[in-house]
Amino acid sequence: MMGSKRILPALTLLAALTSSAALAQVSEQGAMHEHAAPAHIALSTDEIQWNPAPPVLPAGAQIAVLEGDPAKEGPFTLRLKLPEGYRIQPHTHPVIEHVTVISGKFGIGLGETFDEGKIKWAEEGGFYMMATGVAHFAATEEETVIQLHSSGPWALNYVNPADDPRNPAPSSR
Repeated sequence: MMGSKRILPALTLLAALTSSAALAQVSEQGAMHEHAAPAHIALSTDEIQWNPAPPVLPAGAQIAVLEGDPAKEGPFTLRLKLPEGYRIQPHTHPVIEHVTVISGKFGIGLGETFDEGKIKWAEEGGFYMMATGVAHFAATEEETVIQLHSSGPWALNYVNPADDPRNPAPSSR
C-alpha cells in the first residue's frame, strides 16, 4: 500500500518531465511554431552589442536588445546605456514596463511635467515598474545602464509632442 502511494506521484512527475522535454525538443527544432523563441540565451557583458538608440529617445543613448523584438508582439529584454545628465521628458507607454538599474544612478518621477523634486533615485540593483498609460519622466546623474523588460510592440508617447525628438523643432520666424 505504502509503495503505491509513492509510485503514482513519481510516474506523474516522470510523465510531466518527458512531455516537457519532448515539447522543448519540438520547439527547439522549430516544428511547434514558425517563430519559436530560442531555447536559451546566455550573454557575457563582452557579447552585448550596443547600437545608437532609436530616434524616439533623445540623442546620446545606446541600446542593446538582449532578446525578443520590441517592435513586435511578445516579450523582450533590452538595455539602455544613458550618459550623465540624460533626461527623458514626460511620456507614457501602452504596455507595462519593468526597469532594473544595472549600473549608475537612474531616477523616475511621476507626472505630466518634468519636476526634479519628484524623482525617486535608484542605484545598481534598483527596480521600477511603470503601469500602462502612467505619465512619467526619467533622468541620470552619471553614466547609467538600465535593463528594460516588457511586451511588444513597445512605444514611447510623449505627453508634449514638442518633447518628441522625432518632431522637427519649431521654426523661429
